[in-house]
Amino acid sequence: MSISDELKGSNIVNLGSSTSEFVATHQPYIQVNVISNLKKIGNVISVDIKNESGVDLIANFLSQDGQVLIKSKKPKLIIASNLLEHLPDPIQGLQKLIELVPTGSYLLLTGPTRYPFHPDPIDNKFRPTTRKIKKLIGNEFFVSNLDSIFGGSVLTCTSENKLKAYSYLFSQLTFSNLIKRPRHFAANIRNMLYPVFAYCGLFKKL
Repeated sequence: MSISDELKGSNIVNLGSSTSEFVATHQPYIQVNVISNLKKIGNVISVDIKNESGVDLIANFLSQDGQVLIKSKKPKLIIASNLLEHLPDPIQGLQKLIELVPTGSYLLLTGPTRYPFHPDPIDNKFRPTTRKIKKLIGNEFFVSNLDSIFGGSVLTCTSENKLKAYSYLFSQLTFSNLIKRPRHFAANIRNMLYPVFAYCGLFKKL
């Protein structure tokens, strides 16, 4: 039986989903490549602490009340995408994720192993290797898949398509930008071309 068959008709919790405006503006690639496909399989529940448009369930998974509320949905899959690096304590956050996943259900965990500092609103600089992630997950899970992925540059991996990405890059390469704020200009170009590596793991709780 494939994971698609297991997830069919089930609840899928997307933690830290943010608002519909943020997703549409900053993360259209996630909506197109991940969430839209999952919606064809099961019921995707967007969970965030913000009480705004696009959030289906307002809950903080780090709190006891949040844990109870999310567990009541009996999720077959919990997604924590690029979340741990934005928590005050990523190790505690991962432990809370482990507690949140029901036995027999899945955890899809992704995050950067190499990425520039990006406070949103914080960045704890958690950049683990796949080996460290496997060690932190422990023996409660079966590792269905765990890979380190090269995502290109920050510019291309956070844009809807490469044409738009490079169009934006060229729009920034102006003499006026260089003259007005030379340090900002250099840092902006460097960050956009920064090579990105990420871990991506699918784990099933035993």
